[in-house]
Amino acid sequence: MNLIFYSPKDAAVGDVIPCFMDGEFKVFYLQLSRAKDQPDPGPVWHLIETTDLLHYRERGACGILGGTGAVLRADGLYHLFYCIFPEGRQVVAHATSTDLVHWQTHAEDSFEADPEWYVTSDWRDPHVLWNE
Repeated sequence: MNLIFYSPKDAAVGDVIPCFMDGEFKVFYLQLSRAKDQPDPGPVWHLIETTDLLHYRERGACGILGGTGAVLRADGLYHLFYCIFPEGRQVVAHATSTDLVHWQTHAEDSFEADPEWYVTSDWRDPHVLWNE
């Protein structure tokens, strides 16, 4: 049996965040550095694209440092919701992009769990859907 999978150089693929847009798979993943003698910055969002799941085009790092989330498109703009961990807390953050590679973060949109209603130690990996 042949196994075919994407593997970045000197790194490991963490959580995969796939989406399908305009006839192409946009596969975001958390890249974990495995380069020797270099500090690991933590999970960095990267993007690869493919139309056939055999041949991949690397788009590279997206400038987002954080945990798993969701990507969607609304009104011609891409939105990324992901988890950050300031001072041990779990916070959902928001960023926008026009090209899926360069992202503008929006700190004012960040939010975290209300401890009266949610378990604050398990408030991560947002999955967001666009509903017109």
